[in-house]
Amino acid sequence: MRLSDGRYRIAVPGTIFDEVSIQIFPEPPRSSYSGLHLLEITGGSASPQLSLRGVIKTDQRTGGLAKSSIGMRGVLHGDSVFVVQGEQVVGKLWDDVK
Repeated sequence: MRLSDGRYRIAVPGTIFDEVSIQIFPEPPRSSYSGLHLLEITGGSASPQLSLRGVIKTDQRTGGLAKSSIGMRGVLHGDSVFVVQGEQVVGKLWDDVK
């Protein structure tokens, strides 16, 4: 989404894997969390910079695997950010996301 001051806001769903087991009998990688990653592009075409503004986590591993981000969608509307995954909907203001 392009803002009036030339910045761009982007929302990217993802499942984050923080550990991989490499053994004789390898286990599948274990996901740490899934969520919507909020990014901002500033600086215009002269010196563009990409920065992570925060993450809205939709699931976190508790002994097993975090739910995958497959089918997750991000909706940007003004200063509001929504994560939609199946029947789950989470909404926050852009500036409130850490």
